[in-house]
Amino acid sequence: MKSILKRSKVVITRFAPSPTGVLHLGSARTALFNWLYAKGHGGKFLLRIEDTDQARSNDAFTQSILSSLRWLGLPWDGEPIFQLARQQRHQEVAVGLLEKGLAYKCYCSPERLQNLRDQAMASGQQPRYDRKCREHAENQNSPFVIRLKAPLEGQTTVQDEVQGTVTLENSTLDDMVLLRADQSPTYMLAVVVDDHDMHISHIIRGSDHFTNTFRQKLLYEALGWTLPVTAHIPLIHGQDGAKLSKRHGAVNVESFKDQGILPQAMQNALLRLGWAHGDEEKISLSKALEWFDFGGLAASPARFDEKKLWALNEYYLRQLSAQEVLQLLDLPPQAVPEKALQILPELQLRASTLVDLKESLLLYVIPERPPLCDKIKALLTSEIQETLKAFTEECLRDDTPLNEDAVRKWATEKGLPLGQIAKALRMALLGQTVSPGIFQVTQTLGPQWIKQRIHKTWEELTRTV
Repeated sequence: MKSILKRSKVVITRFAPSPTGVLHLGSARTALFNWLYAKGHGGKFLLRIEDTDQARSNDAFTQSILSSLRWLGLPWDGEPIFQLARQQRHQEVAVGLLEKGLAYKCYCSPERLQNLRDQAMASGQQPRYDRKCREHAENQNSPFVIRLKAPLEGQTTVQDEVQGTVTLENSTLDDMVLLRADQSPTYMLAVVVDDHDMHISHIIRGSDHFTNTFRQKLLYEALGWTLPVTAHIPLIHGQDGAKLSKRHGAVNVESFKDQGILPQAMQNALLRLGWAHGDEEKISLSKALEWFDFGGLAASPARFDEKKLWALNEYYLRQLSAQEVLQLLDLPPQAVPEKALQILPELQLRASTLVDLKESLLLYVIPERPPLCDKIKALLTSEIQETLKAFTEECLRDDTPLNEDAVRKWATEKGLPLGQIAKALRMALLGQTVSPGIFQVTQTLGPQWIKQRIHKTWEELTRTV
């Protein structure tokens, strides 16, 4: 039998998404847990693209998934493995079982199988194939599938790191299909063969796959292979207790990235969905690598709280240096980096996301500010305009930077509250009523930009009149 990797005793995990959509939060958490467990044990984290559903698989989704994993900081070892390219290997394994008498050809028509399902459902029973072709196959000239000969008696036990030890009667497990009539492999066959050939030591996946594990174990045993260690983690629910879905809002990594969420915040939020280390809430990826183990996994579903994600994002945004933030923001060519570095530390304290931060920063790093909105124009009363005019004529005579002490002295001489001057300047310079300290604003903008923006304010107010 062919093998993808040389067999070793190192921990090897895998993430195996289907490229039928972008990376869902639940899948991203699965990838994170697999990555942490492998890397925390000095092992390998492999990526397998399960693209056998050709009707729904799309290369654009594959590229989106790869991009999201890179953004999350979860690099994989080696090249991605594409399941579709391994169909011949899957077929060889099924035929090998057939030749050994451990599988058989089933000629039952789709109509007969549907009738069996309908009868079972009508009687309140679990639909299950009746093994009609197991010993006495008929219609040998008809299309056939290959089924596994599952044990008719006894029990199958799975010892799971999260779900515990669970035993099922083999009488409840039917003879699953390995190869379809068109000779394409089923998911159950392909995943077992690929996990074996990739030498996966630990399978960490959603609890919705737990029932599959019993049937897959039968296939492992028929092939003489060892089932990897399994850990089936609970699904993620929304705050209403229902399984997380589109009706809960954004549920994929790409969407949150576009909203300005940092990868550090997403890592932390995903980590806390079903795993804990004492009372720790803010856990960096480096700490997670040190602490992550199966003992911290919960057996009950975790609830995704988007508000906690935003709070984490604010926290991690404030941990970054101005230079680090600047590298994350795609600023226009005309932006002045020196001005950005000057004002960013203050703006980081006021922003929730990178999108918020960029929107605020653009007011300070390009010469032109956006046109004044009607609300700001209405607030620029004649009294405020007079204050602004006097300030311009007497405090902005040349290109000398504004001196805070001089401005305060001028305000005292004129009998003007400093707050009134600051209010007028904020609206004229930024088109806003709230900003960092006004002298920090003017220092960042500089005298030339201040003059240009005040002149623009006069033009806009004149056009309004």
